[in-house]
Amino acid sequence: MPTYKVKGPDGRTVTLRGETPPTEDDLDEIFANLPPIEKTQQVEIPAYGGSKAFKKFGVAGPTGYFSEPGSEDILPAMGQAIGGSIPGINTFGSSVAGSMSGEAGRQSIKALRRGKIPINPIMENAGSVFGEGVRTGIVEGVFRTPGMLIGKIPGAANRMMLSVLKPSRDVIKKNPRFGLDAAELGIVGSKEKMLGKSESLIKQYEDELAKLLKGDKRINAESIVKQLDRAKEVAVKGLKNEDAVAIETVKQNFINQLPKKQVPVSEIDELGMAIKGEKTAPDYHGMNLEKGQGLKKAIYSETPDSAFNRSMQENPGATEARRLVASGIRKEIAGAEPKVAPILKKESTAITAKKALENALANEQKKVLFSKLGHMGAGGIALSGHPMGALGVLAGDAYSEGMRSAPIITGAASNLLKAKRFFDPINKFGIKYGRPVVTGTTEGVRRLFGG
Repeated sequence: MPTYKVKGPDGRTVTLRGETPPTEDDLDEIFANLPPIEKTQQVEIPAYGGSKAFKKFGVAGPTGYFSEPGSEDILPAMGQAIGGSIPGINTFGSSVAGSMSGEAGRQSIKALRRGKIPINPIMENAGSVFGEGVRTGIVEGVFRTPGMLIGKIPGAANRMMLSVLKPSRDVIKKNPRFGLDAAELGIVGSKEKMLGKSESLIKQYEDELAKLLKGDKRINAESIVKQLDRAKEVAVKGLKNEDAVAIETVKQNFINQLPKKQVPVSEIDELGMAIKGEKTAPDYHGMNLEKGQGLKKAIYSETPDSAFNRSMQENPGATEARRLVASGIRKEIAGAEPKVAPILKKESTAITAKKALENALANEQKKVLFSKLGHMGAGGIALSGHPMGALGVLAGDAYSEGMRSAPIITGAASNLLKAKRFFDPINKFGIKYGRPVVTGTTEGVRRLFGG
């Protein structure tokens, strides 16, 4: 039986079945007998949306604003914003929890508007509350993941560099980010190449320092001597007389390195006559920066034939005293010429890397024997009639060494740092403006997919 679809004057469509098409009179009768269309109340745009929100807030205040139907829809966004701004806690979890709490409050207010008193808002609206948590968690995760990964790059790169450089525990204790400092100076590649780079950097920084340290600026050696005197007093109070003697010896050696000057003196002879004259005394403010840098290098070099280190070479007090002198000179130079400080820091990194690499290369020489034994084992397998097994041993050894090789590891660390520098501006923008962006994006998703 044929089917006919006819659209009436009020816009409704009816489906008719019959042997022949309906006549005009039939259609008039059919549409006249249809039930009338119920008029629905026009729903006003939520009070928080658009310019109407500002108008209502300005005229009626917060109470009048939130009394409007639909104004409760802002509660999930408010909960997310407040939860994500609480310091000292996991803001991801608090953002999700805040939005879910806001959704529970939103549903409770809607229930009150319908005349129903909510008993357990979360359980009564578990579906919408859970859905709100999922939506917020996804958006927060999308925005947070890049920043979290970028934040982990320095630590990963540092560990990779340290696995190659293998510095001592003391070095890591003094500078936990030593690997990063070395990578930022370009000390990457094979260990031999890294060693060469360290040596060239040391020379470069020495040349830069030599240019900066020329001039009339002086260091205050008197402050260094006072530090040594305090260290000596501590040793005496601790009944460490040998240390006290050693510190005094280092102090006198340091004073002997200072320029000399003539100072007036007044003495009284046996007859009680005053005699005026001059005597030679150390000039505590006479050592220029260039001489101070040379003295500091001599102390750090710890050469046995150095006049500064010849006595009390093994005494702990002397070692501590030399450290005080060297660090004191370093601080005085940096204070007198501010441009020196960053160069000294870079030079220190290069020197430490050089020492660590020299030790690492020396230790690797001991491993050569084991590598040769492995190759001999592969040869034995081949002679026993298993050439593919021998190839497997050699290939596995080569792959293992390749994956542990310095160029691959340091190259990866360097590339990670380049990626961090590239994404840093985006990350800084996210740190500064991330909360409003994430909250606004979540609200957009909430309006599109929310209930």
